[in-house]
This record gives sequence, structure tokens and C-alpha cells, in this order.
Amino acid sequence: MKELARFALIITASVVIFPIARASAKPSVPVDRWLYGAAGYARAVELQRELNVPLVVYFYTDWCSYCRTLDSQYLPSAPVQDYLRGVVKVRINPEQGLAERALAQRYGVNGYPSFFIIRQSAWQPVGVSPFRKAGNMTTTQFANACRAIAPVSRKLSGVRSSANHKLDKQQAEVITNKTTTNGGTQIITVVPLASTRAKGRKSQR
Repeated sequence: MKELARFALIITASVVIFPIARASAKPSVPVDRWLYGAAGYARAVELQRELNVPLVVYFYTDWCSYCRTLDSQYLPSAPVQDYLRGVVKVRINPEQGLAERALAQRYGVNGYPSFFIIRQSAWQPVGVSPFRKAGNMTTTQFANACRAIAPVSRKLSGVRSSANHKLDKQQAEVITNKTTTNGGTQIITVVPLASTRAKGRKSQR
């Protein structure tokens, strides 16, 4: 009789404790780290749906000199880090496997680095690059170009940003030229507005 009562007590305890443990579980928020590869991409897509934040998909290769510049100068900079804290992010090297190559083809990647931002899970990816023939963006311009495409969550990043966020007039105002690849991916060329105005003044002389 005592053993039966003890068994009933164990069952009761397990029934009560198990739901509480499940209810307290929270999704992992990878705001301080990158996910990698095709498996990381699948997880990133799930997290974007759970957290309702922008998704950054960065295609690179080991031999790409521009990728090394993006990694060493732009991504570690304070303005870009402030932006990246509020997004889910994944790095993909298409040369590492068939699944990674298939993702690159899906995004219409034909050069590196290819840096895409997806504002919401149902939206089309938008590509942005700091490297331009007329002169590369500053880190601040690149960060603000990313915000113009997809403002980050204040809750996750703790950084002041919104759809109506005014960019710095001398450094960060941008205009965008959009094209679409055969795969349907939208590519955006971002140009600082200040440099465009300067060109306009020269042509008027």
C-alpha cells in the first residue's frame, strides 16, 4: 500500500513539473552570433518567424578579397554591430556543399560578397553592398542603408531606429536603384544622397 502511494506521488509530481518546465522554455535569440551554412539558414528562417525580426543572409567565399574587407572593416564596426544586434544572421559559403550552392542559386548570387536583408519572413530579399565604383560607403552609411531596408527591433538591439528614422544628411542619406534577378531576388544599389547632390552641382557648371 505504501509503495502504491509512493508511485502515485511520483506520477503526480511528474505531471505537475513537466508542463511548468515546458512553459518556461524560451527560444534562443542569436543576436550576438552568426549561424552558418545550409543548416544555419534553416534555423535562421525559423528564428525570424518566431522573433519577427529582419534576417541577414551573407554569401561569401574564402578567396574573395571584398569579403575579407567586409569581415575586417565593416561588420566589426560599431554602427554595423548596432544594426546586427537586432537581426537574425547567417553566413553561407556556396563552395562548402551542394545545399549551400543551391541557396546561392535560389538568391541569384553571381558575385561576392552578396549581402541580403529580408525585412519579414514573407518579404523578398534585398541586396545591399558597401562597395561601389564611385567610392565605397563608410561603415555608418552601410549601417544606415541596412536600416533603410529593414529597421531593427528596439527590443532586441536597444538602438534607436524606426521606419521614419532620419539619416545623417552629410553621410547617411541614401537613394536606391532596384533591379530584379531571374530568380526574383531584388537587388538594391544604395548611393549616399550627398554624393549624388555633389555630382548634380558639377554637371550644372
